[in-house]
Amino acid sequence: MKFVSSSDSLDSFEFSILGYGKATTTWRDRNRLQCRFSTLWRQKADTQSARLQTWEVKRLLSGLRSLWNKATTHVALTFSEPGLSMAAKALPDDEYRLQIQLGHNLTPSWHEYPDFPLEMDILLSRNQLQQAIQELSGQVETYPER
Repeated sequence: MKFVSSSDSLDSFEFSILGYGKATTTWRDRNRLQCRFSTLWRQKADTQSARLQTWEVKRLLSGLRSLWNKATTHVALTFSEPGLSMAAKALPDDEYRLQIQLGHNLTPSWHEYPDFPLEMDILLSRNQLQQAIQELSGQVETYPER
């Protein structure tokens, strides 16, 4: 799923599921997904890896669908382990503002203040949000909860 800002900045945030995480001895970890987060912000690129649970990704997908279906006007999600927070808000004229905060393990190496999270603000059109939902749906279907 890739979000490319419709503003002049062309900042982007991409989330991809690479596969299931390594098998461990605990049954809780069987639904851990290895994910990649790529950012392009102010013409600087970075890619980091982190693990999320399948239920967290489904919660993200459900929130984005609710926003697109106009069942809600605001969605906020926090993923504790990699230090990722996302908030999405419906704006007038079928536009959406996605605010992403990258902290802890996901802070880009070029970030001027590595002790503080990087905050990205991305504007999306209704079609861009729909495309991102479709991409994430396909990834979730490929790596379902086991």
